[in-house]
Amino acid sequence: MHEKFKNLILFAGVDRKEYEETVIPRSNEDNRIMVNTVSFLAVILITAMFISAMFVEGVRMNQTAYGIGALVSFALFLTSVLFTKRYSVLIMPLVYISYFIFFTYGIIIGTITDPDQKTVTFMVMLVFLPMLFVHRPIHSVLVIVIHVFVFIVLCLKYKTGNVLGNDIIDAIIFGILGMTSGTIVARIKVKGYIMEAQLKKVSRIDKLTELNNRNAYELDLYTIPEQCDHSLSCVYVDANGLKRLNDIRGHKYGDELLKCIARSIVEVFGKKYSYRFGGDEFVIFIPDCDDIKAEVRILVANIESKGYHISVGWDSCKIDRLSMTTLIHNAETMMYKKKAEYYRKEKNDRRNRM
Repeated sequence: MHEKFKNLILFAGVDRKEYEETVIPRSNEDNRIMVNTVSFLAVILITAMFISAMFVEGVRMNQTAYGIGALVSFALFLTSVLFTKRYSVLIMPLVYISYFIFFTYGIIIGTITDPDQKTVTFMVMLVFLPMLFVHRPIHSVLVIVIHVFVFIVLCLKYKTGNVLGNDIIDAIIFGILGMTSGTIVARIKVKGYIMEAQLKKVSRIDKLTELNNRNAYELDLYTIPEQCDHSLSCVYVDANGLKRLNDIRGHKYGDELLKCIARSIVEVFGKKYSYRFGGDEFVIFIPDCDDIKAEVRILVANIESKGYHISVGWDSCKIDRLSMTTLIHNAETMMYKKKAEYYRKEKNDRRNRM
């Protein structure tokens, strides 16, 4: 029970590695959008309150706080819109700055500028804000505890009578509600991120070889050229003798052949643009490769050193005259020629041995 609670409060119920590798990259985008949205709405709402304070006597004492709140919210909005998409490292600091700005705004309104009235804004913030952002629950708890403590200190300084006691009790109760709701919502969102990542993996990854599958190939096909500076190469690989190996020794050995080819492909070309295209066919795209023939020779030598054989075709093209259809067709055509040569040679070798 203790370990489960510790895991929940530190990493929203998943292990640390999963949180850092899967949750953080995914939550960064949601947090960025949320900072943009919340700060924009804050600018509109607080500006409207600032203007209304000019004409409504009951809220005129808060006009300065409204003006400062609107300016700070606008600065937060501009910073987030202009920089967070390019510099993701800024996202979480801006999340905590958002907490600070809006909690502080609620505290000032409730204690310094209008100490005789029951505090409402800060109480709403305590429950509402923790549900908007996704981060480690322990951080949300610490932020709430710190601001509730500051609120209570200012209450003791500026408030008196029944309002003082009611606000302190409300701050503690709503603080606990905020910590609880923030942790629950974070847990739900994190589980959603994990499930989304698992579904994405299933839909894009070939289970046997752990390379990208045909579905990923079709999704990536026309975005790959965007990753190139000057050229794109395509390598088309086919396993020789897979059917015979399956028939003679069993599918277990055929699977080992395919996994061996996949491992060798990853060693030479990496995994990002390597695909298991069909049963025994693989397609690899290599951006900006200076010597594709040398890379192919390394791949072939690697696989043959393990006692297997492949047929490989390849082609390269400059980006300014690239046709993906032609590039792939040329590589595939060469592969089939190599395959035909391999089987002719194998047939002749058997005949000579006889």
